[in-house]
Parts: sequence; structure tokens; C-alpha cells
Amino acid sequence: MSEAKTRAAVPPPKKKGFLPDTKAAEAANNMKGEKLAPMTFNMPRDWHTEFKTTAVLNGMNMKELLVASFAAWKREQEKK
Repeated sequence: MSEAKTRAAVPPPKKKGFLPDTKAAEAANNMKGEKLAPMTFNMPRDWHTEFKTTAVLNGMNMKELLVASFAAWKREQEKK
């Protein structure tokens, strides 16, 4: 007589992606005392690639480059 399987086939756990857990990111940012607001907009893929590459080549993430770009734009506007 053959042995009967006593355990159900359980799929392996899903692998975590490279993106951080949003709850962990919120917990990490809560010490700054500022509330964060999500921003969602779509850009042409070529522009996005250039923006992301520029950020990485300058040791920044995309958020840091966006904040720095806006600050530079505001300084330019004040000169006018």
C-alpha cells in the first residue's frame, strides 16, 4: 500500500519586492513632525527615465531631486 500524503501543498511565501513597506516608511517619517501628502502624476516615459537617471547620478532619489528642483525654481522666480 502506498503512503497517503498528510500535508497539503503550500505555496512558498511571496518574495518581498524592492519597495519599502508603506507602514514602515510612515513610521520612519513620523519623527519629522510633518504630514506627508501623496502626489501622483504621469510623465512621458523618456522624461521619467532622464529624471530618475539624473537623480541617481547625483546621489539623490527622485523625491530629493523634485524638492531641490522646486526650490531652485522658487529662487529664480524671486529674482524676477
